[in-house]
Order: sequence, then structure tokens, then C-alpha cells
Amino acid sequence: MLTVYAVLCLLLSALLGAIRAVPVGIHRPRKERTSRYFNLTITEGTVNPDGGLERFVLLINGHFPGPLLEMYEGEHITVFVQSQVSVEHTVHWHGISQLGSPWSDGVPGVTQLPIAPGGSFTYRWIADQPGNHWYHAHYGLELEDGLSGPIIIHSASDRPAPFHLISSDVNALEAAHRSTHIMQIRDWNHLTSQEQLDIWHASNIEPLCPNITSRASRSTEWTNLEAIPDSLWHDCIPAPDSPLEVVEVDPSSGWASLSFVNTGSHMDLKVSVDEHPMIVYSADGHYHEPQEVHTIQIPSVNLIIAKPLLLILGITESTGQRYQAFIKLDKPAEAYTIRAAVVDAGQALSGFAILQYTSAPSAPELYAKPGYPPLPPSKPYIDYTGHLVSEHLDFLEPLSLAPYPASPPPLGPADATFHFSFGAPSALEWALNGTGLRDTHLINPPLLWDWISAKNGGDPSICSVENGSIVDLIFHSVQTPPHSMHKHGNKAYVIGAGNEAFNWTTVAEANAVRPDLFNWETPSIRDGWNTLGAFDTPAWMVVRYLSTVPMPTLLHCHIDKHMAGGMLAVILESMDNLPAIPIEYALPELLGQ
Repeated sequence: MLTVYAVLCLLLSALLGAIRAVPVGIHRPRKERTSRYFNLTITEGTVNPDGGLERFVLLINGHFPGPLLEMYEGEHITVFVQSQVSVEHTVHWHGISQLGSPWSDGVPGVTQLPIAPGGSFTYRWIADQPGNHWYHAHYGLELEDGLSGPIIIHSASDRPAPFHLISSDVNALEAAHRSTHIMQIRDWNHLTSQEQLDIWHASNIEPLCPNITSRASRSTEWTNLEAIPDSLWHDCIPAPDSPLEVVEVDPSSGWASLSFVNTGSHMDLKVSVDEHPMIVYSADGHYHEPQEVHTIQIPSVNLIIAKPLLLILGITESTGQRYQAFIKLDKPAEAYTIRAAVVDAGQALSGFAILQYTSAPSAPELYAKPGYPPLPPSKPYIDYTGHLVSEHLDFLEPLSLAPYPASPPPLGPADATFHFSFGAPSALEWALNGTGLRDTHLINPPLLWDWISAKNGGDPSICSVENGSIVDLIFHSVQTPPHSMHKHGNKAYVIGAGNEAFNWTTVAEANAVRPDLFNWETPSIRDGWNTLGAFDTPAWMVVRYLSTVPMPTLLHCHIDKHMAGGMLAVILESMDNLPAIPIEYALPELLGQ
């Protein structure tokens, strides 16, 4: 495994920008097998991925990040998780619908009790969502302590793919797609999640807030700057001597594929490959009509890239989101810089890696400039701050990704409509609709076992829909930044958005007045989306889906501290059709009943 790290810093934290190559290993025709088994052992250790500081992490099978889980569409998956750590945790399988297996979604207090120190849990689910996914901790801020890894689900041979829309050499594209380079992108902090929480509570200032004065000035609450360690002010320094990741591609294959996964917890990134436009063909594991771009924006600060390679010119990717792209290997056999730049932070930051043609006659010549590590002399698409160097270049428009094959949203009036507003009731809280389920991991029994009480409890963060319902989720933005929302369970269509107040009760009313703001033919299908930021004027966004997966579904901001601060809700979906819970998942206190 090749590893490269470049420190990325924000005002209050030192963040890692890392590009890590993880090879995809199944390169054979699909075999007739119906099950696959994985063992994951969680242990404690220390790592120094940015060359700056050893710190505590949660390792998976001794590694950070965790191993690739590779499988075929339709297989029955069993993952045995053994805890050898001193903290509670769970594992969520991001992008997996959990149809028929709601007890394996990995949300503490919602679908399971936390895994106790020294305990274990067996997750069982069906790989029914082919594509590029990932798994990660879903307890408190433990994602920031390194517990995550990639998932690749190879699609069935008869599933339509849009490769013929890219090139007549479909076989070469299919081969590149099967051998994609997985690019895990995440922010990294020199402080553990618990240390960050302690600072947050002691100072009354959220770590990683780009402007602490503006954050604190929204209220008359107290702040304690003395509780912020000096290291957060003075040790945010890039590590130019850290070795850069080298992603090797064979030009004789004609194409390479890169699978980007934003496994970070906070900031946006823009990613590009010098002199190589990217043709984006998949988002959140779903094929769409290809879009050629020069940069991808990814809301997170550090970059980890795992093989096989996807070629992308420009994409905006939010925390938890995934994109796959092709790059054409038709340039001179040399080395080219892969760039990741922080977007909209309080500090200009970039991380780098190298794309290396295997047919290059010699090792790449690298040149160092002030503020940069030694890099190839390739021509960039973006500068150090992530801005395109020319107005003639393009970046990805996520909401314009038309599904392939065509898949229009369910039409007609919605059976259920839920309105969500964003807020920060205090310096320690984030909320949907003025409240938040901050401590879902403390709910006992979890909602899966006591959903009737939750349904009748009157909590504005808990909603309920019937099986087969058309559901509209309307997000209202007023004086709030964009939020990287993620919906568990089945995916949703992003059908509309506007930079104005949503002054209607339903989507049908809004569509009658402003049909120009809705897309009823080719809306993007996602399990994660960025809401619109709104400071000068209000804004809104609508997603629609058909409720077909019986389970208590979590809806939350994937910015880790926002979720931990309470920006989440639970939708009790089709609960009358909930499958019988197997005896092995029964709660201990219920076994005797």
C-alpha cells in the first residue's frame, strides 16, 4: 500500500490531507456464490499519517483506514465485528439500503445498542446496491478517530452502464471500472474526538469553526479562549517533507477509473488531476449520464485515494458522498499532480499526490516551490485555493447528474411532507426544527424495538410514514451554511431547489407557482446532498423518495460535529411491514420475555 500525507490546517485544528491507494482485487467473471464473510477487529493504536504528530486512533484489523470490503451484487454479506477497545462504538454501512435487515444499519439507539468494550456484533445484509460505498463509526465523533474503510460492490453483468456514451472502446472502460482506484478523502485532526469535545464544552466554541468570533457573536453566550490549547493556534503547519502518494496507471489500458469517497467530517475539497479531464459516471453508487469536468469539490479536508483510478476534472463532493470518474491515459508518459484544495475555510490549504504513468522512462522529476512539496511540472486546472485557473474549465454540477438508465421520480402529490429547518440553539448544539436527538446512543431500548412509543411521543425529530408512500423532505435554509445531509435506507431524488423562501405547504403548491425550479424528468438520485447555504436571502431544497424499506431511517448532517450536536431526525418508515427481528438480535432484557 502506497501512502502519502500532506498536512491541511484550519484556524482551530491541524488537518491531514492524505491520498491512499487501495487496490480492488476481484478481477474475474462473477462466480456462483451467494455469501461472503468478513472479520473486522477494532483495536486501539497510534498513527502519524501527516508526519506531524502521533495520536490515538481506532484501527481495523490493525490498519488505518480499514480494509477494502469487496463483493458482488446480490451476495449475502456477514461482517463479524470484534471490539478490543475501551470505548463503545457501532459500524454503519454507508450506501447500503438494509432492505430486510434494519438491525444491521449500525445506528446506536435507533437500530442497535452500542458494541460494548470487549463485545462483538454480527452485521448481516444483502449487497443490493452496486457501486462505491464505505463503512464507518456511527457513535459520537468516533469517525474522527479513524474507524472507516471502503466498500466496492461489483454490479451484475446485465446491469446497464453508460460506458458507450463515453467511448466506443467499452471493453477498456469496463476493465478500468472493475479495477477502479478507491480514493478515500478525509479530514484529519491532531486531537482525538474526545479531546475536541472537551475543548468544545470548556471553551463554548466549536472546534473547526473558521471564524470563532462570528460563531460566538450569534448569541450572548460566554466563551473561554483560555480553554483552547496553544497548539490549535500555532501548530497548524503543513508537512512538506511527507512523501506523496503515487497512483500508478498503465497507459496501454487506455483508461483509468477513480472512485472518490469523502470520508471526512467537515470541510469541502476541490480535487483535480493535472492535464487530465475527468468524466464522472457514477454518484453515490448510481450510474448517471457522463459529465466531463476539471475539478471535483469535496466537503472535507484530507484526501485518501485507493486504486483503481477514476478520472475526474472537477467535482464538488460533500462529506459521505461518492463519485466515480474515468480519465483517458493519452498524455505523455510522465508524472502529473493530483490536487486537493480546501474550499471556504478560514485558511488557504492544499494537499497533493502524484499520478504516474507506468511507461515513464525514469522516476519523475519533482520541483519544489515555496509553500509546496516537490511536485511534477504538470499544468494545473486549479490553484492553491481551489479556484479554476481559466474560465474555460468546468466543475461538476451535482444536481445536473441525470440517472442512467432514465429513472424519473415518483409523480403525483406526496403522501407525506416533512419540513426541516436548520439551527444552532447554542454554541454546543445543532438542530433540525429547533431540536435534535443529540444522544441517540443513549436511547434504550433502541427505536427499532420501541417504535410505537417513539411514534406517539410527539418529538418533532421523529416522523412516520406508511409503506409505499411518496415522501417529500423540504429543507429550509435561513442564516445557515450548507449542510451535507445523508439519508439512510433507500436513495432519494433531488427534485428542486431555490434561492428564496419556500412559502408553500406542499411541493404541489410550489410547483404550480414555480415549475421552473423543479426537475421531474432527470433529477439526480442520491443518498447524500448539500443543502443551499443562505445568509443574504433564504433558500430551500426538496428531495423525494418512495418509502419501500421498512426501518427507522436516520436523516442527519454528515458534518460530524453537527450530527453530534443534534442535527438529525428519524423517519419511522413502513414500520407495520417490519420484518421479524431474528433471535440473535434480541435485546438481552427481552430474551426472557
